[in-house]
Amino acid sequence: MKGTVKKLRRAFVTATICGGLTACQSPDKQALDNTGTITQSNQSSELGSPWHLMLSHDREGQLLEGSVAQVVNAVRSGCQHRIAWGGAGRRTVEHVADVKWITVYNDNELKAQIGDFLFNLEFLGDDFPRAEPFGGTDEVVHWRATLKPDGSFNAIWYKPHSGELVTRRPQNHPMKWYADCDPGITEPLYIKPNEQARTQGSSRSESKTLAELSEAEVSALKAEVSEFATSYFKAMEDLDEDAILSHVIKSPNFAYTRRGSRSNYEEFEAGTKGLVTRFTDKISTMGPMTVDLIEPDVAVMSYTFEQTLTDTDGKKRDFSGTVTWIAVKRDGEWRYIHGLSY
Repeated sequence: MKGTVKKLRRAFVTATICGGLTACQSPDKQALDNTGTITQSNQSSELGSPWHLMLSHDREGQLLEGSVAQVVNAVRSGCQHRIAWGGAGRRTVEHVADVKWITVYNDNELKAQIGDFLFNLEFLGDDFPRAEPFGGTDEVVHWRATLKPDGSFNAIWYKPHSGELVTRRPQNHPMKWYADCDPGITEPLYIKPNEQARTQGSSRSESKTLAELSEAEVSALKAEVSEFATSYFKAMEDLDEDAILSHVIKSPNFAYTRRGSRSNYEEFEAGTKGLVTRFTDKISTMGPMTVDLIEPDVAVMSYTFEQTLTDTDGKKRDFSGTVTWIAVKRDGEWRYIHGLSY
């Protein structure tokens, strides 16, 4: 009997780790290292698997590979999702499960639900110290969980016939988020009310294509963009953190690259919020600006600048360069979505 149980355990572990992937890795290809991080020596594409790694993070949610934005784009494209996770304690364990439900909040927050799963407590073994909280070794229960990119794994065990809660087990694990496609940047699935009105025949100039705009409408839009860019430049000069951030779009698609270093929105926000603590004064001169419309609601602008920053210790620093921004018009307001300075 014990030999049969051991074989069943091995089969269960193998099936759990492989999870139906087209090519299952052997133990030397995929394992938990001693820090509790999932390591993998080969990418899935090399193994012939259709699954693409979108995001990898440790048990505290620290990014290891990919990004939340990649998962969001895959959601918006209708891709199938799968999450792998593991833990190391009294024994090591690794799992992979298809996502039954995944939700995107505010363009850059994720919650994924997995389950329901049949959990036979005999698999734990007679020496498993926590069998009793799960209903006893003679019972079969179901479990499900909600997973987030901060490493949290909130699981519940319950009796499927009565719905009675057996136990809750909030945990943290390193995770890998996969999708069966890699679509790149995509548009949101929602339409805000004023955008809905525009798509349903609003007479505003943005509902037209660029070729359909008159010269006067083009000039008016360029003037809007120039005024917007000047307002942002003044916010920078005033070291007004809130005003600076009000000019950029909070989106997983936002990116700002300065001298080869690329920042997402969260990194840009963190850097902006530290301006007042690092500098006491900023003197800037804005050079000539060029504005080009790509579409009535997409513009590219570029200008030169010179500035002198005064540190909190009184030291002055001089900078000069060129800034290029891509701005999009959303809800009637222009916002920066991509920027480059050099």
